[in-house]
Amino acid sequence: MWYGIAGLAAALVVCIWYIFYQKRKMTKRHSNLVEKMTAEEAATKASMMDEQNEKERLHKEEVEQLTNTYHYEINKLQMNINELQAYSKNKGEIITHQILGEMKSSIVAKEILGSSDLHILPNVFIPYKEKGLIKTRQIDHLVILPTGIYVIETKYWRGKVVHGLNRKNAGDLSFITDMMASEHDDFATDQTLIFVPFKDDESEQSSIRIKSYGDPAKQVKHTSYRLKQFLSEECHIDTYVTPIVYFGYPKESRNGALQGVIDLSDDKQVKRFVNEKGLTDFFANECSKKAVFSTEDIGAIKETLEGIEYSRI
Repeated sequence: MWYGIAGLAAALVVCIWYIFYQKRKMTKRHSNLVEKMTAEEAATKASMMDEQNEKERLHKEEVEQLTNTYHYEINKLQMNINELQAYSKNKGEIITHQILGEMKSSIVAKEILGSSDLHILPNVFIPYKEKGLIKTRQIDHLVILPTGIYVIETKYWRGKVVHGLNRKNAGDLSFITDMMASEHDDFATDQTLIFVPFKDDESEQSSIRIKSYGDPAKQVKHTSYRLKQFLSEECHIDTYVTPIVYFGYPKESRNGALQGVIDLSDDKQVKRFVNEKGLTDFFANECSKKAVFSTEDIGAIKETLEGIEYSRI
């Protein structure tokens, strides 16, 4: 009996040891499995992180390349515009600038305004965005006074100019509008025609060419709107910009024939002048009106327009 009990005890000890051994074995296996899974998870995370870092690096390089290309193109645009500003002045614009310069000297000499209260800026380019592209509107002459801002579109045409011609006011010239109108009916809105005399080499007879130049009044209105929009955004100045068309005819018509301007337009928004006296008299009258800008305002507007950076548009 004693031997039976001893054998049973021994068997029980062996069973306990075996169970403990198996549990320890399973624990170790579980631990190894957890370590393996943790290592695989860490490796996967590291791989994904490396992949993400590589994507971010490539994206950063792409952005930098695009940014460099953008700035290069903008700088090239700035250089082109600067060159265009320097060399695009035609004879008519130079004469107009001289007229405006003499006008300023006279106004300052008479102490009507100070030199810092009247600025004349020639050949100004106003940038704007349209459909994501940077475009510009060119201003022949920009005049800044305490009474307002004025955009001058200079047209030094020679010949008989008929401005503001359309089908409704054509009258005796209706046959010309009928002959020159395209399928889009150009003369449904105001057009400008110029009748230019010339001598036919074959017949040696005097003849007339008729040229169509669209509507400069519409052109200067669009330019004035772009300037108004630019000043509102850059200077926080919301003001009306007066559009002017200056035909720049001499004081006396050449040969007294086929010279001058016939103005048929009823456009009240655009001021139109045909000679130096009309233009200078207009500004002399404007100087007597109530000021809307201080000297500081005028200086800030001038500084902004002279320092336009197209890369910030």
